[in-house]
Amino acid sequence: MPARDTPEAANRRDGESRVKTKVDPTAENEVQLTVEIPAEAVKRAYDRLVAKVRGEMVLPGFRKGRVPMDLVVRQVGADYLRAETLEESIPEWGDAALREAGLHDDAVGTSDLEAGPLDEAADYTFSLKVQTMPVPKLGEYKGLKVPQRVVEVTEGQIDAQLAMLQERLAKLEPVEDRAVQTDDFVLMDLEGSQDGKLIEGARTIAVTKCSCRVIDGACGKPLEVCMQLDRAAEYSIERGTGRPLTREQALRMLEQCEEEGLVHVAENKQGVGNVICNCCNDCCLNWTSIRSGLGKFVAPSRFRAAIQAEDCNGCELCVDRCFFDAMHMVEADTLAAVDQDKCMGCGVCRVVCPTDAISMELVRPQDFIPA
Repeated sequence: MPARDTPEAANRRDGESRVKTKVDPTAENEVQLTVEIPAEAVKRAYDRLVAKVRGEMVLPGFRKGRVPMDLVVRQVGADYLRAETLEESIPEWGDAALREAGLHDDAVGTSDLEAGPLDEAADYTFSLKVQTMPVPKLGEYKGLKVPQRVVEVTEGQIDAQLAMLQERLAKLEPVEDRAVQTDDFVLMDLEGSQDGKLIEGARTIAVTKCSCRVIDGACGKPLEVCMQLDRAAEYSIERGTGRPLTREQALRMLEQCEEEGLVHVAENKQGVGNVICNCCNDCCLNWTSIRSGLGKFVAPSRFRAAIQAEDCNGCELCVDRCFFDAMHMVEADTLAAVDQDKCMGCGVCRVVCPTDAISMELVRPQDFIPA
């Protein structure tokens, strides 16, 4: 593998060291990239993350975004803030390191990230393997002679090819006066689920843009999150309005929607339906009647949020997240509580709870969902 021009370098911005890199070849077309981030850059990234959390935090006695930094750290937890700093910063640091090391244009992939815990007051080092484009080496090609190959085609090969074309181009005729027989082509509608799980039971999955946010678009939440299943998915893919997803991609997208505070909304029936909406509380039409007090036309899930009082730290993140005003504070605003009549069992509160004090309890039977 050819040597790189800059195996070790320091990237500077405004005269300050930002990232140091070291490149060690490990295999053909692969190198180990070691990255060192100076303490001052680590501290800036950590402070930026804490400020972001602070801007969204609401605590009794403080205006939103005005909670003291040290109190933010105590409420959320320093370990959580450090982990989130790495989650947000390593992609940025890694991209800068690739550019500084002269690998950015040659890199075709990365793997084996090794990143330890963060200390916001010290230098931070991580490493990863970078797969690079191979450097072609031309052999002697001038004057090469390639012999002409004579192809002999037998009558049997011709007959087999004709039979294949006949089968491929044959026209299917509908038959309705007899039962299905071997080698018949059958068109049927089939719906199912695997252990009640919609994604696992769907044969085709696609994602389209959320029509509510396309119309309103005021909340800034992800736009391409409206999932179509089976016939609806096939229709949207055929029209070009949707793109196909694997089951793994669909499950990851649902996790990302939960992290964004979106509520999963499916058709109120057992088995695989046609759509899984991921709704916000600003643009979506599903919640209009509930918030206006006109009643519910959206049925709750079979679950309801429950709070383990001994684990609740009173952070109020669940109160901020709840679409339905089901979460409120009690005991001098030190403990969260659930209004059972208002809780729809969506689970967006559980995702954001920093102490895992919220669980989702099964409170309704299977036949609560219409067949």
